[in-house]
Amino acid sequence: MWNRLPPLTGEESSFATTSREFALLTETEAIKSEARTTIEGVRAGIADVFGACPGGVRRPTELARALEIDKTLAWKLFRCVEAADPFTAAQLLPGQSGMDIFFGAASQKGIAEPVVRRAVERYDAYEQMVQRHAGDRRTFQRMMGSFSPEAQTDAAQAHRKAAFEANSFIWGVKVRTQLAIHLVRANEDGQSVDIAAIGGFVELVRMRPQTSWVISRTAYVSEDGVIQPTLPRQPIDGPADPEKAWDTQSILLQDFCSKPPPQLTREPVAGNYLETRLAPGAVGKTAATTLTFGEVYHRVAPRFRDQQPDDDAKFYVRLRTPAESFVSVMLVQRGIYTSRPPSFGVYGELDAELHHPAKLSEQTQLASDAEIEHLGQADGPIVWAREVPALGSLIEHACRRLNWPIGEFDAYQVRQNYPILRSVAITGFQVPKRDA
Repeated sequence: MWNRLPPLTGEESSFATTSREFALLTETEAIKSEARTTIEGVRAGIADVFGACPGGVRRPTELARALEIDKTLAWKLFRCVEAADPFTAAQLLPGQSGMDIFFGAASQKGIAEPVVRRAVERYDAYEQMVQRHAGDRRTFQRMMGSFSPEAQTDAAQAHRKAAFEANSFIWGVKVRTQLAIHLVRANEDGQSVDIAAIGGFVELVRMRPQTSWVISRTAYVSEDGVIQPTLPRQPIDGPADPEKAWDTQSILLQDFCSKPPPQLTREPVAGNYLETRLAPGAVGKTAATTLTFGEVYHRVAPRFRDQQPDDDAKFYVRLRTPAESFVSVMLVQRGIYTSRPPSFGVYGELDAELHHPAKLSEQTQLASDAEIEHLGQADGPIVWAREVPALGSLIEHACRRLNWPIGEFDAYQVRQNYPILRSVAITGFQVPKRDA
C-alpha cells in the first residue's frame, strides 16, 4: 500500500531547498564549462585557418582579400577570435550560412584540408551544443551573455533598443531624451524641505495623427503610503499671482521649449492624481515638440527622521515614454542629507505602481548599466549630459527664478540609453536623525 510521506519541516526543509539550489548551480556551472570549452575550440579552429592563409592574416581586410569573402564577414570572424572571453565571442560568431561561406572559401583557396576539417568539426560540435541546451542560437546567446559582463551590457542595450522601436510603433510616439531634475533645499522653518521638480522631453515626435501624451501624473503620498489630493504647488516660471498659478501653460519654462509653445491640458484623474497631457499635434520630425516644465513644492517632506532614522529620501521618475535616452539630475543642498553616497536603481512597475514608502528590497530591480555620478559643486565646471541641449543654462535659470543660490548645491547625474518601460527610476539619499 502506498503511503504519503510526511512533509519536510525545519532543518529537513531547509536542507531540501539548499540541495535544489546546489543542483541548479552545479548544472549551470556544467553548462558554462562545456560552453567555454566548445566556444574556445571554435575560436581556435578559426584562428588556425587565419594562420594557414598564405603569409598569415592579421587584419579583417587581409582575410577578406586572401579568401575573397565579404569584408563584413571577415570583420565578424576577427571580432569573435579577439573577444575578451568566450561568452562575449558567442555573441559575435557568424551564423551557419556565414560559416559555410568561410569554410568553403578556405577549401577553395587551398587551405590545408586537415585544418579546415578540424575547424568544421569544432563548429558542428558548437551547433549541437546550442541545440541541446537552448534550442536556437538567439536563446543560447542570451544564456552566454549572462556569464559575461561585457556581453551582458551589449545584449541588454540591444534588447532595450529593440523594445524602444517596438514601443514607439505601438504607442505612436517617441522622444530623443526624457529629462528629470530635482532640486532639494531646506525650508526656512528648519524642519522640512522644499523640492523643485523639472521635467522635460527633447524632440517628442508623434507618428500618428492627433496623438496626445501624458507628460506627468502627480499626487501627494503621505508617510503611511496614502495617496491624498494633490499638494500645493507653484510654477517655477509662472506668474506670482496665486489665482493664475493654475493656468496650465504657466508650468512651462518657455525659454527651453520649442516654438510655438507646446499646448497642455491638466485635470484631476482617478486615484487623487493630477494629470498633465500634451495636446494632440501634427506627426513627423518637422513637427517635433520640445517641452520643459517645472514646479516647486514647499514643506513637502520632513527635514529629519524620528521613527526611521536610517530611511532614505526617495525621488521617483516614471519611465512611461519610449525614449532614446534618459537623463536624471539631482541638485541637493549641501549638508541636508548624510554623507553616505546616494543610491540609484530602476524598478519594474508591471504588476503595480510603486510609490513612497516602497520597500525596494521587495521590488523587482531591473538590470541597468546606469550609475549615479557625483559631479561636484553645482556652480563648478561641470560637463552636463550632452543629450539635453542647454542643460546647464536650464539649471542656472531655475535657481535664479527660485532665488536659490546655485553654489549651495551638490550635483549628481544619471544617464541611460533606451530606458525600460514600464518602470520607475529611484534615487535615494539618507535622511539624518533629528538629534544628529
